[in-house]
Amino acid sequence: MPLRELLAFRLAHAHARDAVYSLLETERLLGELEEFKLPVYHVRSQAENRSQYLQRPDLGRTLHEDSSLALQDSAPASSDVALVLADGLSATALNQHALPLLRLLVPRLQQASFQLAPLTVAEQARVALSDEIGAALHAQLVLILIGERPGLSSPDSWVPTSPMVPGPASPMMHATAFPTSARKAYPTPPRPKSCFY
Repeated sequence: MPLRELLAFRLAHAHARDAVYSLLETERLLGELEEFKLPVYHVRSQAENRSQYLQRPDLGRTLHEDSSLALQDSAPASSDVALVLADGLSATALNQHALPLLRLLVPRLQQASFQLAPLTVAEQARVALSDEIGAALHAQLVLILIGERPGLSSPDSWVPTSPMVPGPASPMMHATAFPTSARKAYPTPPRPKSCFY
């Protein structure tokens, strides 16, 4: 194998490993979200740390008891859309891309007269955590923006995923989002695919 290709592979592999073990820049993110003039909740799953999160996927699918109680105590009576920002398998993706996307998405939802639930930042989260969050916020639709499993071409991609109706065992619809780094490699991204699983 040519040395240049070997070094490129090792660098990409290192970036992917770093993304998996990356942590949300929570304080910065919570501060930046204030610009949207919406309440912001900070929750976490039952996974106590990154190591446990990676070894026990089941713990990342359920809210920690403290977070669950906090949502229930302060949740709105009803809402149309709940937006959840989750670290998933690449907190790097959220750290880099959450704010630019929300600056496009939130105003358009508001202009379309959707009632938005409080924004939720979720740590050590798996996709299924959005079911519990959406149900607690009495949302008709929950959209979780979660860091995707890093690949060798892009350690900072994420996936917008939505349960069709928030609640236990809800079917999901998702489409991969391509970050700036991926768009450089793929000038014309594949058409986002929707699927149920």
